[in-house]
Amino acid sequence: MESFLSFLKILYSVTITGIGEDKSIWKAKVPPRVAFFTWTAALGRILTVENLRRRHVILVSWCCMCKADGESVDHLLLHCVYAKELWDLVLAMFGMCWVMPGSVRELLAAWQGKMACG
Repeated sequence: MESFLSFLKILYSVTITGIGEDKSIWKAKVPPRVAFFTWTAALGRILTVENLRRRHVILVSWCCMCKADGESVDHLLLHCVYAKELWDLVLAMFGMCWVMPGSVRELLAAWQGKMACG
């Protein structure tokens, strides 16, 4: 749990405005693959159906979990009904009420602002 909290603290401190300018995400005490996944998600580069279709891979264009909306990075990690359930559970563990932003990038920027406020 301590490493997770350390990772959240680092995420709060990340500046999202310039990709590659702030390397603090790599300083988190989490496995490198977790930091890499977070970084690629913020860039919108994880291999979702949407990104694979851009590379001309022929796939069905709905979310693999909810079978409803298109599988974009933001849908898969934030807005899918299953992702929402997970977010609600994690945020409740920390006693937080949260309105989910529209994108992973906006989420990281909002976390940064939340940590700055206290």
